[in-house]
Amino acid sequence: MKRSLPFACVLALAIAACGKPPAVSPRDPPKPEPVAKALPSAPVGAVAEKIEPKAAESKTASSTGPEPTFHHDGFTYYGLDYKDPIDYELVDSRTKTRQTGSQAITLKQARADGATYEIHRTGGLAGLGDQTVEVTATGVRTISSSLGPLTGDSLELPAQLPSGAHWRSKNTLTTQDGRKLENDNTFKVVGTEKLKTKAGTYQALLITSTGTATIDGAKKVMKSKSWFVKGRGNVKLIISLTGGDGKEQTLTIEEAAPAKG
Repeated sequence: MKRSLPFACVLALAIAACGKPPAVSPRDPPKPEPVAKALPSAPVGAVAEKIEPKAAESKTASSTGPEPTFHHDGFTYYGLDYKDPIDYELVDSRTKTRQTGSQAITLKQARADGATYEIHRTGGLAGLGDQTVEVTATGVRTISSSLGPLTGDSLELPAQLPSGAHWRSKNTLTTQDGRKLENDNTFKVVGTEKLKTKAGTYQALLITSTGTATIDGAKKVMKSKSWFVKGRGNVKLIISLTGGDGKEQTLTIEEAAPAKG
């Protein structure tokens, strides 16, 4: 996901429900997607800091206006300049299920003071919905979700990300079928570290969070660890929920291995 963000909020809702993402609307059924040859982002600029380099491809984005001129840390680490779709693998610790889906970012509108982007998910990630993010001089924020109304402040990444930086994200998501998720978490930048995924090895920025997720009135302790790669986005996310009974459930989303051949 892709994580701070309704991506993380929806994951919390998913693992608290039936151990799988919310059902996809019949109007937009998921379709199998081939694994991208070049791997978010894009959930979150420059060329990715890869220890094992892979060729980058370009994708035409539909947009209104020029690309935004400010490329601060939040913009580049969220992967808003990355033009290719990325395939992810989603693993649920409770059900032991494994799903694969794709995520892609498209520039929708550029302005003098910022820009909006759409994050579209398919396959096994389709149930997490699409989201719209806005980048301004202060950072990257989610402003809407296809799953339902979103209120509050959903700061994904601030403009500057020095080690030790922290921020709070507090929001409420009400799904179209009436479910309610209240999310209140504090995020902290731990620093950069070497991270190996099935798609490659990177120098990634680790960001952790602690807080609560209240799902349909039931409060749970929520923790997450997210790894962001500059110019690529969120390449791995681990989110956990612990209820009053002390039982913990985790969901891991990590970029998938590139297709062979």
